Amino acid sequence: MKTFYLVILFTVTFYAAGILLFTFGFLLSRIVVARNSSCDFPSPQGDPAFSDDGHPWLTGAGVALPAADDCPSAPKGRYRRAVLVVVDALRFDFVFRNRSGERRREERPYENKLTALTDLLEARPHNARLYRFVADPPTTTLQRLKGLTTGSLPTFIDAGANFASSEITEDNFIDQLHQLGRNITFMGDDTWEGLFPKRFGRSFPFPSFNVKDLDTVDNGVVRNLMQEFRRSDWTLLIAHFLGVDHCGHTYGPDHQMMTSKLTQMNNIIRTLMEEMTDDTILFVLGDHGMTKTGDHGGDSKDEVDAALFVYSSQFITASPPPPLGFKTHSQIDIVPTLCLLLGIPIPFSNLGSVIVDLFHYDSKDFIASLYHQVSVLHLNAQQVYLYTEEYAKLSNDLPRNKLKQLNGVFLKARERLKNLVEVLGSNSPDDAMMNDLEELKGAYESYLLEVKEMCRSVWAQFDLRSMVMGLLLYSTAVFLNLILATGGIRRFGSSPFMSRLLVWLFCSAVLGVLLHFGVLNEVAFCTAVVLAAGVIHRKTTQSEIRSLFSRCTLNRLDLFALTAFAAYVLSLFSNSFVVYEDVVTAFLLLTLIIFLCLTVISSIFHKAVNADTKHGRHSKLEFSTVTIVLSLLFCISAALRLSQYFRACREEQWTCEMSVFLQPLSALVSTSKFSSNIRIFLSVVSVSLIMYGSYWWLRYCGNLNGSAISVVMVSYVIPFSAVMIVFYWFLLALVQSAPNVVMPQGILMLPPRLVYFISLTSVLVLVVRPLCLFLVSRRKDPAEMQELNLPALNREAIIPQIYNQLKLNYARNSQISKEAGASNSDAQPPVIVYGLATVYSSSHLVLLLAVTMLILLLLGDGVAPSILLMWIMLFAILELDACHTRIISYREQNIVPWISTVLMFFLASEHFFSTGHQATIPSIRWESAFHGFMGDFSTNVIPAFLITFNTFASYVFSTVALPLVIFWRCTRGRWALPKVKSDPDERKGELQLSEDRNLLLQKLFSAVIRYIPLFGMKLLAMMLCVTIHRRHLMVWKIFAPRFLYELIAFLVVSFFSFFVFCFVIRVDRCVDNWIKKIES
Repeated sequence: MKTFYLVILFTVTFYAAGILLFTFGFLLSRIVVARNSSCDFPSPQGDPAFSDDGHPWLTGAGVALPAADDCPSAPKGRYRRAVLVVVDALRFDFVFRNRSGERRREERPYENKLTALTDLLEARPHNARLYRFVADPPTTTLQRLKGLTTGSLPTFIDAGANFASSEITEDNFIDQLHQLGRNITFMGDDTWEGLFPKRFGRSFPFPSFNVKDLDTVDNGVVRNLMQEFRRSDWTLLIAHFLGVDHCGHTYGPDHQMMTSKLTQMNNIIRTLMEEMTDDTILFVLGDHGMTKTGDHGGDSKDEVDAALFVYSSQFITASPPPPLGFKTHSQIDIVPTLCLLLGIPIPFSNLGSVIVDLFHYDSKDFIASLYHQVSVLHLNAQQVYLYTEEYAKLSNDLPRNKLKQLNGVFLKARERLKNLVEVLGSNSPDDAMMNDLEELKGAYESYLLEVKEMCRSVWAQFDLRSMVMGLLLYSTAVFLNLILATGGIRRFGSSPFMSRLLVWLFCSAVLGVLLHFGVLNEVAFCTAVVLAAGVIHRKTTQSEIRSLFSRCTLNRLDLFALTAFAAYVLSLFSNSFVVYEDVVTAFLLLTLIIFLCLTVISSIFHKAVNADTKHGRHSKLEFSTVTIVLSLLFCISAALRLSQYFRACREEQWTCEMSVFLQPLSALVSTSKFSSNIRIFLSVVSVSLIMYGSYWWLRYCGNLNGSAISVVMVSYVIPFSAVMIVFYWFLLALVQSAPNVVMPQGILMLPPRLVYFISLTSVLVLVVRPLCLFLVSRRKDPAEMQELNLPALNREAIIPQIYNQLKLNYARNSQISKEAGASNSDAQPPVIVYGLATVYSSSHLVLLLAVTMLILLLLGDGVAPSILLMWIMLFAILELDACHTRIISYREQNIVPWISTVLMFFLASEHFFSTGHQATIPSIRWESAFHGFMGDFSTNVIPAFLITFNTFASYVFSTVALPLVIFWRCTRGRWALPKVKSDPDERKGELQLSEDRNLLLQKLFSAVIRYIPLFGMKLLAMMLCVTIHRRHLMVWKIFAPRFLYELIAFLVVSFFSFFVFCFVIRVDRCVDNWIKKIES
């Protein structure tokens, strides 16, 4: 027993070591330069932007930038105060005036609601400006706030930290203001408090994680905003509204609640602008956009397209508004712009470019205004130049030739600016000077843009040494797993070659870890590994290697299954196949099912399985068997086809339309009440069919008799949780269809929490008391027990003995009933055992049912029919697999065939897509973290678990159902051989597995050890893929998310595989104890 556990843990340990090393190399975050800008650095001495000494024209005309009083390295700010209003998820088309609605006489709920902004843009174009504000992915709030305050670019791995708002240590304008002693007032999303603790003079944070709460944060900001605005002791006022973002998550943008939230924003912004003074500038911005379903996190146009509105009561810019469209700026451009307008140093790590429009405020003298723009661009470029120089000292990421070329552009521009200042100081301005300034402006803008693009292209640094080491260790784990899958545990443990190989692998892993942490160098590592491999080669004979695979024989069905799996794995190297992976998995699953059915049918007709077949004619029984096979094929095909309606769409799938089952229920209520009613009806029917089908099957097998606690759970408690799930869906439908109805939070929280409690309790009960058996013993007299003729109840024939004795009891009971009447209690059979033939599968089905209740709750009402289809496909696959096992005899009865595990693999992979998921960040169902919770989590463990369980529900389902492949063939599939005399052991049902515990362990071990490497090889393919394509254009959009999804899926499958392995062992021990109790 210990050997099985140790081998599994050893293999998983190798997997984990390889994954960790590779992940460290591939997903390293960028280096943070621990240096801050200050008022003493860079020094203004000799800087052309401040050089007005000795040049009367510059001083008199006000061209040169005067230094700030409290910070000589920064220019004097034009504004004393700034208001930063962050409207979370303010998409650009929420702001600009859409006049197409006037022609079609209809408007979307989010169109033309911010009239306070659009009216000012038309009435006072020199006091207000609107920009398209493009966010850098990942478009999650935490990462966007980091970019908006530091001016730095995010890395891909930053998306995983969206739940953990750790303090920002990189230089940012919040710290710059704090260091200068200027007061900052904050109100709104409490994420800011986690990012900038103890930085705000006054703070009014509100909990932000409950996406179903549209008003708490916004109403809190509204209560405090104008009161704080009227005070005069602050330099920066930050107000972060969340209602628009939460409305998108809950209802989607096309809902009347979006109209209500945008109208609220419009009113508060209008009030704010009416009381603004000339020394204050207002920024209204969105940190990101939202998709058509209200989600965000990825890099689609709707997600990155936010809005930036700038307003001041005084003349803000002399440049005319663009005649067509709006100018586009990166979100990090607000950092240098805000800093220079307030007169503080630009954060050291900033890569944003100043918005020069806001420094074109001298309408009378174009030369002076142009010089102001060149000066602020110079200060911006100088800060970026110093940052790249410092970064190049710490890392070799930035290409040296490109960096040298860009530095030359900056130094040349700075020299030209110095010469131009001298000319401007001694001569009157002319057209030549204006042309020089225009060229300088273009040079600085080009320099800033190229530096940003260079950093963006190489920001994700790769540690190839760690990646290669991780690949080697992981490949070794896969190889070891395949040997276990083909050779079996006994041959594995008895092979001298494998013993030596294990020692070599363990030592290589230790040396690899030492290499990663710098204890060893590459030469020492390679020398040790090669020498050890040479010693093993010298001591290993060819016969030892051949013996490992000597019994590895594949029939044509297993070979075809592995070929289909190999084709699927190879397709992952193509971005087109990854984009349409949902179609590929469905096609391969159906192909395997068809080939399995053809194999079964051909075996029925071409093998002598029916003694009555004569003269080439086949009996009706054979045709009825074929009819059953074709019916199962039809069920799987129909279920597979129907499951396509529950797929989510990727951005790259241009022809895909969003399924009505995945849209927010509120969107359906507002557009088509009939569709919403049909969806709820189908969901309720699906839950009812899952519950009733499982109940009927267990009752048919005799496992729901008596009052055992596991029987009570499946008969009453789990059905109650199903009722709670349906009740919860009705409550959500009521709230979303009538937003004005105030529903007490306790009522909404109670049903899902009851489901959590029941599911957890059911699993614990099954672990402690898993058996669904009922033993009836009516007679107490030992002398009467001797009449049973079962002195020791021989375990090898316990089922036939009980069956024969029941027949004798029935005959004797009939005679007694005639004499004493049917009411005589002594006339009942002395011993009755219910559910013995399905003793293992019944416990596992109850476990699977408890897990399904949790899956139904987290996935929501729209996906419930897809879960029903997954149950139907599972039972059909189990029936076909049991039929195939009975018709074709395998050489090794203790090995689960590859076709069984490959089918379960494809079932999990296909239903990953059929439950509304895609391998992209926007497809993550964040709302699953709020079923039963308000969002005020004290730890990130609970939301992370709920979201992971939601995303990988199909993998959990298939892994938990995996042991049914072993149990099902013990009692099912006999319809394939109706005329063949059954094996005496088959009359025992699943109880035959308890007679040879070693056989059960070997079957279970082979199922697990052949199931895990399928996901392991898929992850290996993705690791190779992202290594090869690490500089590919689509690596961060397609391949890297797919790698992360596959990584988590492999960990989920490994964990639940080990769990079901232990659970089956626990059931087996309980069966053994029960038989011993009967024998005694």
